[in-house]
Amino acid sequence: MSQVGSSRAELLERLRGCIGLHIAWRGETLQLQDLLATEGRLVLRSLDAAATLQADQHGDPRRRTPVLRELPVLSEDGTHPSEAAEALLRVLAEQQR
Repeated sequence: MSQVGSSRAELLERLRGCIGLHIAWRGETLQLQDLLATEGRLVLRSLDAAATLQADQHGDPRRRTPVLRELPVLSEDGTHPSEAAEALLRVLAEQQR
């Protein structure tokens, strides 16, 4: 495996330990819900936004669901963690002290 692939794999493994952690992100409190490793995406639930209505297959509103945000794991150039990933890792490091 290349060094880039290895460091990406290490980053993903560290981020798995962040599931459930909360971060303040651009004026919003988010909780990491899932990590989509193949897509390189973080799935975060907004703890501040009101739930939205989810429609069924006929377009009728059926239930309320949390507001989710998807953010990248890596920066745009793919060479280092994204700002959101770095924020999660900082929270994890603080909790491990």
